[in-house]
Amino acid sequence: MARGNLKAVDQIAMDERIVQDEALEQALEKRLRSGDDVKEARKVFKVADVVVKERVAVLEVAVGEAVRCGRFRITRNAVPAKSVSFETDETSRLSIKLWDGE
Repeated sequence: MARGNLKAVDQIAMDERIVQDEALEQALEKRLRSGDDVKEARKVFKVADVVVKERVAVLEVAVGEAVRCGRFRITRNAVPAKSVSFETDETSRLSIKLWDGE
């Protein structure tokens, strides 16, 4: 047997199969790029969220109060204490949503 005809292929496991499916490969590449886009978008959102929350903190929105800013409605709602696998203290929750005109 001539060794020149052999081709080395990286293999993860002994039972691995190689599938020649260009559509699947393109879909996998698109999925990978999309995942990278999602990661980048999450980073951008995280920074923007910090900036917004710092600005909203200055407004001192009270529990039960609503504030409008442009097309956004900002509210703070009470979140009662509850028992899960650990104890939580009573707190409040800030909600920022698009205002639907009602």
